[in-house]
Amino acid sequence: MDRNNHESLADLQADIDLAPFHGFLRPKVEALNAEAGTVTITLAVRPEMGRVPGEPAAHGGIVASLADLTAHAAVRARVGHSVPTVDLRLDYLRPANGARLSATATILKCGQTLAIVDVTITTDAGKTAAVARATFLTTGPTGNAKPRRQGSAQ
Repeated sequence: MDRNNHESLADLQADIDLAPFHGFLRPKVEALNAEAGTVTITLAVRPEMGRVPGEPAAHGGIVASLADLTAHAAVRARVGHSVPTVDLRLDYLRPANGARLSATATILKCGQTLAIVDVTITTDAGKTAAVARATFLTTGPTGNAKPRRQGSAQ
């Protein structure tokens, strides 16, 4: 697929469902606009995702995972292949309370080497729980680095 890929919502969901960890998270792709570089993914918060027993807030690791997979989905839909995360920075603004979290990713830049994506995560009450910025390597499924010769230090 090329950089102007217009992947379907169902194709993107099927790709996300391949990752074993996502089987635990059970994310759902709600919206996709590959041309605009936006994706929205929701996550039903279950008790085993909690930060503290009996409290309705999702653990920060769940929030970070949602940010990463949503940003990845936006880039994957644009470039047509999986991309490794280079960096993920997250600011937690308030507890991620509620039964459902929603993450919306927007591509800021998608170049031949790197993509930069902003993500906003909101609660089901519409409050922003976290914001993130992620960077991904876009060079291709196998990258474009030359293989190192055995015994050489580069």
